[in-house]
Amino acid sequence: MLEKICNNHTFRILFFYIPCIIQAVILNIPIISVFFNIWRIIAFILIGVYIWVKKVKITKTMIGCVCFSGLIILVTFFRGTDINNSISISMMMFTVISLSEIEIKRDANFYFKIIAIVSYIVVGIDNIQIYTGIGFKETYNGTLLMGDNFAIFSILPMLGIIVMENYINKKKVQKVTIVFVVITLLAKFKTFAVTSMLASVGLLFIILYLFYVEISKRTRNIVICVGIVLTLIVAFNFTEVFMLIAKPFGKDSVVEHSRVAIWENSIYAIKNHFLFGHGVLSASEEAIAIIGVPWLTYSHTHNYLLELLFRTGVVGTAMYVFMIKDCFNVILKKTYNEAICVLKAFLISFIILGLTDSYYAHAPIYVLVVLCSHIEVIKENVKLSVSKKIKL
Repeated sequence: MLEKICNNHTFRILFFYIPCIIQAVILNIPIISVFFNIWRIIAFILIGVYIWVKKVKITKTMIGCVCFSGLIILVTFFRGTDINNSISISMMMFTVISLSEIEIKRDANFYFKIIAIVSYIVVGIDNIQIYTGIGFKETYNGTLLMGDNFAIFSILPMLGIIVMENYINKKKVQKVTIVFVVITLLAKFKTFAVTSMLASVGLLFIILYLFYVEISKRTRNIVICVGIVLTLIVAFNFTEVFMLIAKPFGKDSVVEHSRVAIWENSIYAIKNHFLFGHGVLSASEEAIAIIGVPWLTYSHTHNYLLELLFRTGVVGTAMYVFMIKDCFNVILKKTYNEAICVLKAFLISFIILGLTDSYYAHAPIYVLVVLCSHIEVIKENVKLSVSKKIKL
């Protein structure tokens, strides 16, 4: 079986990639959940055997993944309750990262061609369901990727994969790709998923900035001041002040369940298990750990960093940062390469997503993480440049 998978390039990619992007929780039908769980386990075991037999070189990203995955499973075993979910997340991350490391080194052009096609199909189905209203009654919001802010954590990196495939194989972004990206992002406005809308607008402005705008020192200082104010809001418990202001207008309950209130309570919960976190809990149990009652509003921390700290503490978060450190190198390094600028835009937009929500168990983003470790793939294939024309 291993030999057959290894010999057929397309089949190998699809066999390992599909069970990771189609999560078992998406279709809430027992038989399908069992099917994808078994498929994911087999894929995880086989790729581990493949790495061992073929003596695949272990990269820093893979080491970071193994350390983070091992920790989250151990912490969940001793402190958490959802051990099955922690194992499933770990298998998904290791399989996708290992597959991407192997295939990008072997033939990045073909790998991105295949997973871009898969991304087109998955996101396309989701778009059709959103625009037509014909969906799955078994899923949240009735769409394949479950809609709301949950879906954008898969959709945004999938769009990134599609665009990067254009650069790698065609040297530039195709018009049909631009149309597809715009239609997909507009769908988020149709569902009125606020975090998704914020990330979509953020992606547009980041691309405009990277390609056409030069930020002045004054504008940069304004952005820094806004960031400091938002930090102070969380640090000094300003939620109570906002509630007093909102109460005469009948909006105090909205503030009570706002992101700021969730962040504050999450920070208190993190302090209880600062080093290694709480592990993976069910939605109601995580809410109890954060606020003391099983309110679904508090079923997660609604912030990427806080969620990592809550589940794995500072130790696990440090491991995760080590795993994705090449992404920060791409973001922080100044470049005028068009393809890298667009990749940077997708990464920053994903960070914007992470400011107000927290879903790290989505496979497509880890393809972009590995791509950042092999950025020469883009540099070798794309020799374009951008120039700043507008000053702010």
